[in-house]
Amino acid sequence: MGARPMMRALAAMMTLCLVLATGAAAQVEWVREPEQQVPQYGQFELAVRAAELAGGAWVTEPARLGATFVSPSGRTVTLPAFRTQDYGFGTEEPRQQRASVGGLKIYVSESDWALGQELTFFLDDVRLQSRQTGESRMLGDFEADAGGWGPQAGTTAVTDETAASGRRSLRVDVTLAEGSRWPGAFLALDGADWRGYDRLAFAVRLEADAARGHIRAEYGTTDGRIIRAGGALDGEVPAREWTELTWDFDRSDAEAANRPVAAGEPYYAIRFMPTEPGRHTYTIRGGGSALAEGGFECLPSELKAPARVSRRDPFHLERTDGTPWLPVGLNMCWYGRGRTADYEEWLPALAAAGGDVVRLWMCPWCFGVEWGGPPGDYRMDHAYELDHVLRRARELGIGVMLCLDYHGAFQGRGAWRSNPYNAANGGPCEQPEDFFTSEEAARLYRERLSYLVARYASYSNLAFWEFFNEVNLVEDFDGAAVAAWHARMARYLRDADPYDHIITTSCGNPAGDPHLWTLPEIELAQSHDYAATDWAANVAHWTEEHRERYGKAAMFGEFGLNAAAADSAERDPDGIYLHNGLWGSAMSGSAGAAMIWFWDNYVHERDLYHHFTSLKRFAEGVDWTQGLLPLTEWRWERGDAADEPA
Repeated sequence: MGARPMMRALAAMMTLCLVLATGAAAQVEWVREPEQQVPQYGQFELAVRAAELAGGAWVTEPARLGATFVSPSGRTVTLPAFRTQDYGFGTEEPRQQRASVGGLKIYVSESDWALGQELTFFLDDVRLQSRQTGESRMLGDFEADAGGWGPQAGTTAVTDETAASGRRSLRVDVTLAEGSRWPGAFLALDGADWRGYDRLAFAVRLEADAARGHIRAEYGTTDGRIIRAGGALDGEVPAREWTELTWDFDRSDAEAANRPVAAGEPYYAIRFMPTEPGRHTYTIRGGGSALAEGGFECLPSELKAPARVSRRDPFHLERTDGTPWLPVGLNMCWYGRGRTADYEEWLPALAAAGGDVVRLWMCPWCFGVEWGGPPGDYRMDHAYELDHVLRRARELGIGVMLCLDYHGAFQGRGAWRSNPYNAANGGPCEQPEDFFTSEEAARLYRERLSYLVARYASYSNLAFWEFFNEVNLVEDFDGAAVAAWHARMARYLRDADPYDHIITTSCGNPAGDPHLWTLPEIELAQSHDYAATDWAANVAHWTEEHRERYGKAAMFGEFGLNAAAADSAERDPDGIYLHNGLWGSAMSGSAGAAMIWFWDNYVHERDLYHHFTSLKRFAEGVDWTQGLLPLTEWRWERGDAADEPA
């Protein structure tokens, strides 16, 4: 069977019609089709369309409906069914509703600030504007919050001032505190309805010596987005001068493109990944009874085997067939206005350059399935979009690190307000930190893990489960409690996942948290960093630190010159630091090449994919699992010692 027919078989399904009646034996009406041929490491899917139970309720317990698969070698795998729905992609206009502005952060970066230095920010004319009507509305009710988004210094005083323009102004006095990388202030903004506006604008003045300094600003919305200034909005701010920053957040027709549109009624599906050539059999069970039996033939294919930590070298990765794998790629965490159509540009461009891994986020605005309703009410549209991207990545030979949660969803000034686990939304947690200790939250989260395993674990290109993005930035982070939660959930995930995908999590600094990295359940220590310039030396330092201290595989899941893509484009338009980070990580013993963050507005915009090509060509000729000795002769320089290991 050729590669093209085998790829078509990936999407083929056996159709089973079940009629379930309360208080009566299950009646089975099975429409048999010719036995399928499925490629090795492909995906065999059963569509199980069940009649509604009494009262219109669906079966909600996965254990009540599932299937047992038997491989030619006798290996048995039992998988639960999951609820799904078919979608098409159309231009359905989205509901015209935006979340309120949650807060505004102003800070200064790229400067030599001394501890204890006092700075004063003046904010003038913070307003929402409508470009169509010209209407403008001031945002009031400013509240300084020293406990808001970091990094920042303490807010020492907040007073109203009269600006030279005669308009209302706000003064914030801050002092650079111990451990801060740069000074700044968080302001909670008026959360009144602002659907009629499409622009946020304000002016800012800094009373301090701003030599080499850059003013930065970002606003957060109550649905979890954090929008940073970019491009021309970033610039040097001369001391004692006003600089206006403006963001546009209008919705255009392009944003409605490729929007999933529901087609048909929800149903159940069961997915299985065959790893052995030969005939497989299966038995579908429901309510403790066998409902139907069948089989399919698995044929050898060119699809890549799943990834795992190497059995020969604990610091590197391999595929389950023993082939060494050094993943080379970047973050592609969420789509933009083109929605999933954006990945039709990004993924092929990466694949053409030889890249073979991306990182995706399941966040409120993209791919997050448990968002927008009570806990356990999963979004079928987001789940379908993630399926679409995973399939496309598999076709192109690209592995995926799937991040299941992000820190902003557990920050009081971030997306916690709309988090389904928040008691205000019917969840079990009064505060964000309760998520890691609440038994009810743990039960609900385990249910979500079961759903994710049932739906996505059968993708051979799903390389990593990542519990959290930058979990140390959640509200009132408690390393011991968060680590205990990770240990419990990782054990549950390992038992539920029949394919043993690699399990990791991440922290918002390169050192991470020892409570997490010492857990045997966390197989990969992951670093994030935006505060270095010599990226070859920086990744080498932290890779060596994690290998020696924790004895496990380590890699950089995010890196950049700093948190603004505009800086990368301005200071390094040719991607030299990207090149250095890639090669420095590979040569220093990292489990994978460091993954740059700015996928859309730097790498793709400037067509820097060629940096992945040379490393991947080199990597294909190296057996990374034979006990490769990393380079150790490097010089590490870093201006910020706050992230030194304890």
